[in-house]
Parts: sequence; C-alpha cells; structure tokens
Amino acid sequence: MQVKESKRSVELRPKTVLGKFIHIIIRNCEESIEQIGLMLMGELWQSVYLSIKDIIALSVLFRVPGVLFFWITKENFTDFTSCMDESPLSASFYACFVIISSDLSLWIVLASRTASRFFTALFIRRKKL
Repeated sequence: MQVKESKRSVELRPKTVLGKFIHIIIRNCEESIEQIGLMLMGELWQSVYLSIKDIIALSVLFRVPGVLFFWITKENFTDFTSCMDESPLSASFYACFVIISSDLSLWIVLASRTASRFFTALFIRRKKL
C-alpha cells in the first residue's frame, strides 16, 4: 500500500510479526478481488472499487462519535425520534442530534460520490463508443 505525500511515495510497512501477517493476507485478498472484479465488470470495476473503499472509510469515520458516545453513556441513538425522549436541557439531547446528523450526512456523501462516479464513468464510456 502506498501513500502519496507531496510528490514522493512513502510505503507503509507493518513492524510486528502479526502486522506483517495481516498485511500479507489483506494484500492477497485485495489482489484476488480485483482480478475477479476486472473479469466481471471490466473498466467499470475501478469506479465500483473506489466507491466501496469510500463507503468503508466514511462509515468508520462517521461511526466513531456514536461508538464513543455509547461507550461513555450506554445510550444508543438510531433516529431523531429517540432524541425527543431526552430532556432538551441535557447534553445527550444535543449529542443525539449530532450523531444522527452525522449518519445522515454519511448517506448523503456516499450517495453523491457514488452517483458522480457512475455518471462520470457512463459519460466517458459513451464518448468512447
């Protein structure tokens, strides 16, 4: 895995034995999945693959506040109606709205990125024909 950083490439390598083992397993799975995707979908696979990576990264990023809040307060908020059960003067009332809003923004971002990649790939493919 390579991370580009200001015009030079930095390679991230795990240092521990367990880290190296997990890195090898993930690399092998990733290569297999990429080959299968290319065989099944062709050029469209790159767009699908990047969308899946975005979904995973953004889901982890947006789930962190909810997990931390659940870990601290042992309350789980799933929708805006559960926020109404809280007192408007409590901190959990506002935290609930922040957590639910972050989940909503996750889906908005994912849907827009996936749609933009799809339409970009569609228009590029149409121009080639």
